[in-house]
Amino acid sequence: MWRRTNPSSWLGLQSSRHRRCLSLTLWQQQWPRHHLRLLLSSRLRSRDSHRRLRPSPVRRSLLTRWCSSSSSSSNNNNNNSSSLDPMTPGAPRRAGCRFLQKQLEEGGPPENALMIFNEVYDHIVEMMTDPYGQYLVPKLMQHCPPKQRQLLVNKIAPYVVSFACNTYGSHGVQKLLEFLNNEQIQQFTDTVKPNIMTLLKDAKGNYLLQSFLKTFNRAQVQFIYDYMCEHCNEIATHKVGCTVMSRCIDFASDEQLTQLMKVVIAHALELVEDQYGNYVIQHVLHQSKYTREVIGALLDHIPKLCAQKFSSNVIETCLHEADPLYFDRIVQEITSCNNLHHLLQDQYGNFVIQTALDAAKPEQHAALVKQILPYIHEIKTPYMMHIQKKILQ
Repeated sequence: MWRRTNPSSWLGLQSSRHRRCLSLTLWQQQWPRHHLRLLLSSRLRSRDSHRRLRPSPVRRSLLTRWCSSSSSSSNNNNNNSSSLDPMTPGAPRRAGCRFLQKQLEEGGPPENALMIFNEVYDHIVEMMTDPYGQYLVPKLMQHCPPKQRQLLVNKIAPYVVSFACNTYGSHGVQKLLEFLNNEQIQQFTDTVKPNIMTLLKDAKGNYLLQSFLKTFNRAQVQFIYDYMCEHCNEIATHKVGCTVMSRCIDFASDEQLTQLMKVVIAHALELVEDQYGNYVIQHVLHQSKYTREVIGALLDHIPKLCAQKFSSNVIETCLHEADPLYFDRIVQEITSCNNLHHLLQDQYGNFVIQTALDAAKPEQHAALVKQILPYIHEIKTPYMMHIQKKILQ
């Protein structure tokens, strides 16, 4: 039976298999969980090597100071400064990060916040992209005096774009926006402006621009709308950029919305045929103020658009959102000449016909059915069977 020994001696085991067997034995003997975590920690031992993993120089110094100071702090629990100082360098670690956040939230003496600031300031850049450290920086920003807050902004602002595109840094830099004053917002904006396209196309970075739209006033985000108007097609046809453009529509002032809609409607025919751009047009259609303008830009091209994969979805949205006048104009184009016969057999067009039957008012529905009836027995396709069911309903 295993005896309780110094946890550091467990690291001498020669294989991960031995460590797992020892772990099971000690678990059955109800050993403390933190000892088991230490035993199985992949940061201390690699799976297939007998050598310790080498941490980065910064992480090595932080861990060393953590381990060497934590024991002394446990013997001096009554001394606030001794309990804070050893934990501060360990901020990127989960336990240290939570401890420091708690110290800041509890609102102790102002010296506590300054002590934490002085200890972690040189490591702010590393902490912003750390899984745990990125939570501490916004808390520090919230509770520090204005002078230290400005120093943090000066340190972080040049790296805003790289932080925003990082898996962990993206969250931390967004939280910082809540605590910035006007001058600090301008510092962030100056860094973002030359790199706005990078952020618009990045899966993580785009959230920083969305946070700008949510947090700052309309004048402070005008540069985003100006850039959107200049590069409308490139942004709206990108899988990430189209989402940011939709958020711009949601948060825009009346003047900004008018500015953006002029450009979007001018490029409507190109966007509806794109796999991502069509979502922007559908989003605009839900803005009732501009529904007529968008449908007007698509008229005279309805039959062609009904037979295409992406644009057919837009025409279906048009049928749902159009007023009776524009609904009739769309249906008129669909049923004119030989268009109806072709669309009834088309893999995409038939869905537009079904949507028209669903969205039509009684008199419009009757008129459309009258147009379809001559083709019911002529066309023998699975699509026609679905249309027949719609008519019978």
